[in-house]
Amino acid sequence: MTNEFQRQEEKFLLTPKTARLLYPLLKQHEFEEIVYEQKRVLTVYFGNQDGTFTDIGIKCKFRIYGIEEKWTNSKYTGKTLSLPLDSIGLMEVKYLPPSHVSLNERKKIRVRDITLRSAIKDFADGGLKQFLFNNGCEIPDYCRENTKGFDCRKPLRPMAATSYCRRHFYDGATRVTIDYDTKYFGVDVAYDIPYACMYPTKDFVKAEIKYISTDRPEIVNRVQTLSYAPQTNYNHTDLFDQYGWVKYKHPDELGNIEREIKLVFEDRRVDARKMLRRFAESLKAPFCIPHFSQKTSDLRYICFPNGSNVAVVYFPNRAGLKCKQNINAKSHVLVRRETFVKNASPADLVNTMEQLGNVCIEKSLASSILNSSTGHKKRSGFVITKPLTRERDIYTVCLEDTGGTFTLVADYVCINSPGNTEVLYQIEIEPDGYITWNAEFDYEKTVNHDLDRIKEQLTVFAQKNAFPALTTTHLCKANWALQHLDK
Repeated sequence: MTNEFQRQEEKFLLTPKTARLLYPLLKQHEFEEIVYEQKRVLTVYFGNQDGTFTDIGIKCKFRIYGIEEKWTNSKYTGKTLSLPLDSIGLMEVKYLPPSHVSLNERKKIRVRDITLRSAIKDFADGGLKQFLFNNGCEIPDYCRENTKGFDCRKPLRPMAATSYCRRHFYDGATRVTIDYDTKYFGVDVAYDIPYACMYPTKDFVKAEIKYISTDRPEIVNRVQTLSYAPQTNYNHTDLFDQYGWVKYKHPDELGNIEREIKLVFEDRRVDARKMLRRFAESLKAPFCIPHFSQKTSDLRYICFPNGSNVAVVYFPNRAGLKCKQNINAKSHVLVRRETFVKNASPADLVNTMEQLGNVCIEKSLASSILNSSTGHKKRSGFVITKPLTRERDIYTVCLEDTGGTFTLVADYVCINSPGNTEVLYQIEIEPDGYITWNAEFDYEKTVNHDLDRIKEQLTVFAQKNAFPALTTTHLCKANWALQHLDK
């Protein structure tokens, strides 16, 4: 059974303390509670095969009401939950219509009375298109037009899950749901029965207000005053990073801000990947998870005198642009603003160079740069580096006491040039966010302190395991490539 509809939704995160003020507020606005026998909900979120969430305009999740949680304990993964593959539930696909204005206007397709097992099979066989076809649904225009590069035929898999209790309130026109006692899981599908590894989280309450009318109900404004952060429209998946870890970033850090510490060995010939692998193995699960190794070929940088740079990242068909601007490089913690443009066009590169470096170039030159046909050279106002190959091993660590999640990256970079022997090895520590939050939380102080703690752990580990000493550096890959233009 399927149906499709569209409505307005607004979502807010509350602390348990402020959530207690919500119930008398709902009563004051004549909302009545609708009591359901099955309160606990399990939601399984689908993502890409490489372990990242789908495009922001598409969200696929399977929901089961009234689950019985079957727990097991593993010395490798901690507390785990076996996913109920044969339980009946509903799949909800949210997507933005082509003429969307905001994420509030996402449309929904719901497919009811199916099992999680059948949904996993359909998504694995032929992605969203296969799932909708097998369940008698039409492919929305958004998917058919392949907008924003989303391929509706690409296989998807379960990658994260939440389990929470929900209360329902209704005034005849507007529905309010309140989620509490939320647990977060990363999903491993490498087994016959996928299991979900539970992450340590502190409680918060999520209020969601749903209405059909174009007029914003007064209850929305009242609930917004209780929310501890200025943003609205939080989803449960917003508290995961792109690899399935739970997170919360301070509002000041949400504007594509990158904060990191870079480390290099005093002996620059030592491969950082070996040490980081051993460091990760020494930590107890689930507080460190290895993700993957990634190789990028023909990576080039466009560098400007003001210290900004554009990384031109080549994909099989088109190039992407990653732009970085230094905000604070005075301390050992490097703070930069970062943006990323997928499937970049020559016009995108022209605009980017004008904004970052105040440099004007012709579209023909931009096209040749994006098509990797322009050699390295110095030009008026900018420099194009030689092509680089970058290999990196990526891990996520979680600090149990503060709830901070951090990405650790071991980099290997070399210049694509015959006979070149120059190599850059680096370790980068980057914060993903925090799985704990309260209104008095000092994000900048805590994150900088935690970055230093991890740096110290890595430094001590290197000393104890016969590696050369580690030191901090501001040497980024773009500047390193500039130093070797003639190699």
